[in-house]
Amino acid sequence: MSELPDDLRAWPNDPYALLGVDYSVDERTAKKAYLKLVRRFKPDFHPDHFQRIRQAYDSVLAQLAYRAAMGSDEGYRVYEPDDSERNEPHGQATSRSLPDEAWQDAVEGRERDAFSKLVRLVQRGEAVPEACLRLYWLSKAIPDLDASTSPCHWLVEGLCATRLSGPMRDLYQREIAAFPEEATSLRCTKLLDVEAEQGRVYDLLQMRWQACDRLVDYKRITDDLKLLKDRFALPHEVFWNRLLLLAANHLAWGNEHALRHFEHIKQTLAHSRYLHGELDYELDRLDLLIEITKRVDTLRFVVEVPLVFIELIEHSWTQPFEDYEPTFERVVAAIADDPERGMRHIDHLKRINQAAAAYLVELIRSHQRVDYYADRSMNERAKIAAKRFIYGLKKTTYDAARLSLLQVSVAEATSPELLAHFADELLGNRSREAWWTAAANSDLGMQGAYHAHRIVWG
Repeated sequence: MSELPDDLRAWPNDPYALLGVDYSVDERTAKKAYLKLVRRFKPDFHPDHFQRIRQAYDSVLAQLAYRAAMGSDEGYRVYEPDDSERNEPHGQATSRSLPDEAWQDAVEGRERDAFSKLVRLVQRGEAVPEACLRLYWLSKAIPDLDASTSPCHWLVEGLCATRLSGPMRDLYQREIAAFPEEATSLRCTKLLDVEAEQGRVYDLLQMRWQACDRLVDYKRITDDLKLLKDRFALPHEVFWNRLLLLAANHLAWGNEHALRHFEHIKQTLAHSRYLHGELDYELDRLDLLIEITKRVDTLRFVVEVPLVFIELIEHSWTQPFEDYEPTFERVVAAIADDPERGMRHIDHLKRINQAAAAYLVELIRSHQRVDYYADRSMNERAKIAAKRFIYGLKKTTYDAARLSLLQVSVAEATSPELLAHFADELLGNRSREAWWTAAANSDLGMQGAYHAHRIVWG
């Protein structure tokens, strides 16, 4: 991989060249190259460089998805109807060769003929899923074939035919992630009327409401609940409560309209606690959400806590990782560049809202999972580090030694909890709840700073 110069004007326009990968790259290798560049050109200090890197990475991912679908006919044969769909009048068994024949026209350069044949198949209700999938890719590759019809139209038609299943579901999710306005279209609303398995309906609403959240369109979420209430509230009470919990995840961070409905959802769920056995995890998460959002408006205006910290907490709660990954990288990079300052920021967040601080630290920790007690060499190294650390202290109280503990943890790549454990042994604190170990285990600022540093610097 060739090194990019600091001068943005000298960067190549080719996204593959920018990332330093060849055209046969896979998604995993592309992500490794992307992360390597982001560590060098951190978003906080090089926002323009970071934007170019992100655009290149997204472009490569889009082309990988396109090639995977267009590269062979096998990419179009992944849909198989379940037993409930085999007798549906969509013509899956009519003639599976018809979409293939039309596609062959496209391969040989007769794209308009292929497009017309596939449209006629859909109009006749024959091989609808296969034809819609090919129409989508033709429309994406050659928009002039039908400038008046969005490629998403064919995905929605195919999803209606397959009851929200098959490869078109993933493609539609990619479209909505790239263009959240699609989630508010009449096409997308049409999918809410499809009789499909509850899990598929849930997945559809999840990606739709994530997009609405990005657009700050909370009214559409509440309108969807009204639309679906008669269908699910009484006959499928557990599933309906899951939908309420999903909506609550977004409404809790919203405007006045959203917060009113969030309060209503809390009251509704309070009367459904007898369902606790089936919704145990979701209801516990709701309790945490309530604690975090109690003073969320206050948090946004606290100068001692960077706003990006609060943005990360909100976005990570409502969006998939790939959407909030840039924000996560900004937070982790800022803490790793100055762990002492990062620790102070988390300390202040804890004083204002302990639940928010604990959630933020756990989010950082979850991306740096290491079992420190399972590695014998790590233990030996920690013992030596703890010995040097303790003998260099003037005062042996945890508060007095806290900053030094962080510095040693970062320098030795050893968790503060493990250092504190061996420090207790050296100091003779052998009670079950040794005060150094207990203090380090509850020190959110220390843990957040240490794990952020490990994520960036290893």
